[in-house]
Amino acid sequence: ISRCPGTFSATQSAKSAAWDADDWDDLATIALRRNAAHYWASEQTAMIDGATYRLIVYRSSALGAHQAKSVDRAIAKARESLTRAAQGLTKQTFHCAHNAEVAAPGLSGPG
Repeated sequence: ISRCPGTFSATQSAKSAAWDADDWDDLATIALRRNAAHYWASEQTAMIDGATYRLIVYRSSALGAHQAKSVDRAIAKARESLTRAAQGLTKQTFHCAHNAEVAAPGLSGPG
């Protein structure tokens, strides 16, 4: 048994697969104290250097709040960046839709 380093692409793939499948084995809590973290595990397989490995992904209720804060920070940062980009684009004049789309890839509307 070994911890798979985060630098292996198989690590992120296993985590993604575990969350996508949403098939977790309940491991309960380990500590006896009130508000102790709850743990779950999901078994995944991955190929590393041509060999198949069994990987176990663990998740903890204690990490949920930390991860939520990280996601909130990333969303705020992305919102700020997009707002700045949009403000910059409003100061430009485009002579056709094509030029506007080239200046703002991924920001065009539906269709």
